[in-house]
Amino acid sequence: MLYILLCFGLLMNIFNISIAGAEDYRVYDRVDDRVDDRVDDRVDDRVYDRVKRYTDSIKVPAGKLPWVAYLNTGKGSRCTVFLIDNRRAITSAHAVYDSKVEDQLTVTFYNDKKPYTLPVIRISVSPYYNNKYSTNDIAVLTIARFASLSSLDGLPSIHEGSIDCDTISAITPVFAAGYAGKTELRKVELNFMMSECPYNILPYTLYYNYKGRIEGGDSGGPVFYEKDGKNYVLGIASHAVNCNGCEIGFEPISKHINLINEAMIEYFPEGVDVHPNLAVFDFDPPGVKWDIETAQSSAASLSSITNTWIGLAGAILIVFYSIK
Repeated sequence: MLYILLCFGLLMNIFNISIAGAEDYRVYDRVDDRVDDRVDDRVDDRVYDRVKRYTDSIKVPAGKLPWVAYLNTGKGSRCTVFLIDNRRAITSAHAVYDSKVEDQLTVTFYNDKKPYTLPVIRISVSPYYNNKYSTNDIAVLTIARFASLSSLDGLPSIHEGSIDCDTISAITPVFAAGYAGKTELRKVELNFMMSECPYNILPYTLYYNYKGRIEGGDSGGPVFYEKDGKNYVLGIASHAVNCNGCEIGFEPISKHINLINEAMIEYFPEGVDVHPNLAVFDFDPPGVKWDIETAQSSAASLSSITNTWIGLAGAILIVFYSIK
């Protein structure tokens, strides 16, 4: 009888461990599904050739917006970048995520009064960039020397306020600028889509609307506004979506302050695996990560408590039958 009880206790412990393991897996699976639901497969059907060109755009006169520059990736593709100080420029991650300095990337300031070109000496792509869904689509480029003072005229500040629907839609007018793979800088005024909250298609992405046909080429360009004589950048041109008219998606810049400030420091050495879908803000992803850790802790605590009670019950039975 004692042998049967011991076997029974062992089987119960194995069963309990299996249940706890299944619970851990279910927690992971539930969280992953929740993340994937935010960027489901329907997005792929609606995303076209990344960022597109507005046909109702206007040419920017030479000397205006000189901080918006032209990026040659050295591999046949050409995008837009913009300065945030005299050595660093921002562009979209999808334009350079597979590039190396050896590819001889160059930044040309075509809209400076005296155009010039500088080589790129460092590429810092967000470690959370997800090429499949265009999330965290930002990269910081370091250029070889200080940009000319004339290129810093009107240099923008970063919009560090809220990016919720109500706040952003109250900012007018808002503009986008880019080169569309050519040497002529153009600018267009955007209309915010009140009916499309920016989290409906991709999480933490800004969506603007406009009228007209779209062409490829403005990836990495800024979406910005002017206030009290100063420019403020809201986001980076990321992708184009066809939904209730033509829309263009921008990666908000304010959630990547850490990446921008630490672009010259290696925060994530090679070999560190960072899951891109778990990022909401650079280097300190809240929300999803916390849920996973909490769920794991809860499952472990439950498993430990259950094991303790089963062990105690088994010991009592063994003592009882031994006395009997």
